[in-house]
Amino acid sequence: MNMTCNDVTEVRLPIYWASYLVNDDASGLEGGEEDQVRETLEYLELDKWICVDVKDDISFEYPFLPDLLGGDYCTYVFHYYGN
Repeated sequence: MNMTCNDVTEVRLPIYWASYLVNDDASGLEGGEEDQVRETLEYLELDKWICVDVKDDISFEYPFLPDLLGGDYCTYVFHYYGN
């Protein structure tokens, strides 16, 4: 099956979400954080997108989303393949 990427977007999110977003490995998340990740992606309308890359541009910052805390953030690259 050949899938074509329809759109690409980048967003800065907590670095410790990387394993979960890229590999679907929630072992590094604390209780309730999996729901927070899901809610954040829904808010950003990225819940149907696939995280394909994490850039090595880590820096401490305060997030643009009110429900997240300040900490180490990096850029995540998401692709959308439709449907």
